[in-house]
Amino acid sequence: MIAHYEGRAALPLGHVLTALANALGMSVDELVGSKAPTASKTQASRRLLRRLQQLEKLPLKDKRELLGIIDTYLERNRLLQKAS
Repeated sequence: MIAHYEGRAALPLGHVLTALANALGMSVDELVGSKAPTASKTQASRRLLRRLQQLEKLPLKDKRELLGIIDTYLERNRLLQKAS
């Protein structure tokens, strides 16, 4: 999905932007480039960003499968937070 949105002029839907920003440990403004990333980013965020860059190099089928897995975990976490 990241490659899909990178190649288009349109941005992903709000809930997708929010999920991506949360997964990367940054704000939506930082994700879309309207605000410079803060200097206080954690090592985990940089590590996650490097992994996402590696994911971009995978074949499309593999990317889709991995993003599906990520989406499943994000949705599960959202539902758990909503239930508590």
